[in-house]
Amino acid sequence: MINRLNLHRATAVLAVALSFSMASCATAPDVQPRVNSLVVAQKLDMASAALGDGPNYGKNNELLYWLDRGMVEQCSGHYQESIHSFAQAQKKFDELYTKSITKLASAWALNDYAAGYRAEDYEYTLINIFQAINYLMIGNYNEALVEARDMDSKLNLINSLYAGKNVYKEDAFGRFLMGMLYEVNGTPADLNDAFISYSKAYEDYIKGGGKYFDVQPPDLLKENLLTLAQFMGSDEFSRYRSEFPDVQLLTLEDKKKKAEVYLFQYTGFSPVKVSGVVPVPFDPRHVTQIAFPKLVARYSEIVSSEFAAEKFEQLANVQPTFIGQDIATIAKKVLESRKVQIFAKAIVRPVVKYAAERAIENEIKDKWGNPAAYGFDFLSSLYNLSTERADLRGWQTLPAQIRVARMLLEPGEYEFYVQTYAEDSRLLNKVSLGKSTIEAGEKKFFVFRNYR
Repeated sequence: MINRLNLHRATAVLAVALSFSMASCATAPDVQPRVNSLVVAQKLDMASAALGDGPNYGKNNELLYWLDRGMVEQCSGHYQESIHSFAQAQKKFDELYTKSITKLASAWALNDYAAGYRAEDYEYTLINIFQAINYLMIGNYNEALVEARDMDSKLNLINSLYAGKNVYKEDAFGRFLMGMLYEVNGTPADLNDAFISYSKAYEDYIKGGGKYFDVQPPDLLKENLLTLAQFMGSDEFSRYRSEFPDVQLLTLEDKKKKAEVYLFQYTGFSPVKVSGVVPVPFDPRHVTQIAFPKLVARYSEIVSSEFAAEKFEQLANVQPTFIGQDIATIAKKVLESRKVQIFAKAIVRPVVKYAAERAIENEIKDKWGNPAAYGFDFLSSLYNLSTERADLRGWQTLPAQIRVARMLLEPGEYEFYVQTYAEDSRLLNKVSLGKSTIEAGEKKFFVFRNYR
């Protein structure tokens, strides 16, 4: 008969080992879901309070904390604070992105949560896009351009790492934004760079059958591209004029006589990850599961919107918004492109654990007999079922779409509005962005977040 003391010792050792391993695989605490829920409920002050004074998302989730914090602060109109938070996210991202794969190997073998969240490639460049918008909102156009150029460097890095086999290769909206930033400066050299950026953006939008992640090139991009092609006497002007026969041709002189007022509108929320699970019995006594992430879309009532300006309480101008970036579609297609890799990890990891556990089982059986070995089988199966989880981490405060619009207005004082519409063309809301006095030749920017 097996010695009871030895059996208790074996059980205790196993329990301690399993507890330690499970602790190392712990997911983020409930702070991030609470922050996300408060943002969805439009309670940004409460979301900021939940974020606290420093990273509180738990071990290995510091990057997620800074991403969410930067987004909450920008949507609250706290642009300087958002700049700081996105700078911290950038710093953490660079640290994690360049970390060698060998250093992540042991964590990968145990559980994805045992490694720091490295984020997706498109999230890497979205930091630059949102940071550039922050700088636009405080009138620092030079720093905004620095962010745009940094995005370009990141895209080159991403493509070199994947040898061109990645789905997310370019960022059409990022190029579009870069063109706007160059155009703000207005020097001949900057206008030349703006034309190049607009051209690249257009080419990116029309790749893959005329759609960039299900987004058509916005009419506003075509207008700006056509204007600069004409100004520069580009050989491409005839081509673009024939491709955009219905687009209004504006000269730079026409634009200088008026003010250009841009809107960046964030609508909806990017999809969240949920777990897909497949139980796998290795043999009658040993059970585990394969876990993998799936994306679930979050519903938004908004299907269209308009940017409007009123002068003396009379409508002066109204322009439709165009989708510039469909973040939800990018997230979906990037995850789909990594299915093979995700499933490979999901399958190999339980196999590695199974082999290690069988070795321990045989050792326990040799020392303390079958009852202790059967006990270990039971506990190890529970451990496998509880710790083999899909990595469901993600930037939850991201919008589903970034929409863009522009109005050309005569100098004067206006009150600006965003109007959103449901699928049946029903007006959902009309929100004032406040009053502003604008001047000829000025470029003014608004950023607005919808939550419906």
